[in-house]
Amino acid sequence: MIYKIIYKVLLLAIFPIVFIYLIFYSMYLKDINLLLNRIGYISNLKNKKNILCVHCASLGEINGVKYLIKKIKKNNTIIISTNTISGKKRAQELFPEFDVIYFPLDYKIFIAPWLNSIKIKNILIYETEIWPNFYDLCDKINVKIGVINARFSKKILYGNKITINLYRQSLNKCSFILCKSNYEKNKYLGLKVNKNLLFHLGNLKYSCFEEIEEKNKNCNKKNFFLMASTHQPDEEIFKSSITYLIEKKVPIVIAPRHIDRANEIIKYFTDLNIKIKAYSEYSIHSNEKYIVDGIIILDTFGDLIDFYNEAKFVYVGGGFSDRGVQNILEPAA
Repeated sequence: MIYKIIYKVLLLAIFPIVFIYLIFYSMYLKDINLLLNRIGYISNLKNKKNILCVHCASLGEINGVKYLIKKIKKNNTIIISTNTISGKKRAQELFPEFDVIYFPLDYKIFIAPWLNSIKIKNILIYETEIWPNFYDLCDKINVKIGVINARFSKKILYGNKITINLYRQSLNKCSFILCKSNYEKNKYLGLKVNKNLLFHLGNLKYSCFEEIEEKNKNCNKKNFFLMASTHQPDEEIFKSSITYLIEKKVPIVIAPRHIDRANEIIKYFTDLNIKIKAYSEYSIHSNEKYIVDGIIILDTFGDLIDFYNEAKFVYVGGGFSDRGVQNILEPAA
């Protein structure tokens, strides 16, 4: 009980900052729903009665769950929620027939009208997001929560008691937790989550393999080098290799993990007098995915998988950063 009180006090303390930030950020993005949805106000829904909500934190999670949504939408009315503008845009692009909304702030005064507006009976949370007040209210009004592709950082197990207890209490309110691996399942057991809720289903990201294999049958590998999901300082470390490959007329495509790094990368190579173009602009005038004498920066959402399918050489970034390497199995598909 004491941990919930501490959490609620902290939420109250930061509310003015969070609210002011949302006002200005929604104005900056020109998306008033970022503010309205987060405080529980939802209007103009296409579907007035939704059986299931699928929640994905951002762009990566939307891409990870899209094959599951394609399967379950045949028999369910779905609404998709997310936390970010990039996640919303990607969900709308993939599923224009569904409503896509922002997830509420973790204050019950906002959660209650949010749940009442969308009238769901069940919610699937992709990977693990813990919002104690949201889980608590869903439990009280009998909205079932399931966590899919479940995982969490091992640091949680060795974190402070407040975080550990809030995680444990929230997760034990779930109807089920489908872990992406036995390794992840053991972490939940270490957190003392009810073992009867835990199942090992496998990684949903690999549910796309069948579709990718079909694409690959009709796809010839192109002789270009793809640097995918790059982080600082990947580009600097590969500078000499990139220069060498360009001299040998081997095209380069760089897909930063965070698209907002695109302009930074463009400036870096422009200062080195290396030809570089943004894919969002280049693709308007050309059907090619690369340029022979320079670099293409992939600054669009949802196109990386096609570059993976066609690239002959791939580097998966992050290994030289504090974050660590991204998923090396994706290009192997």
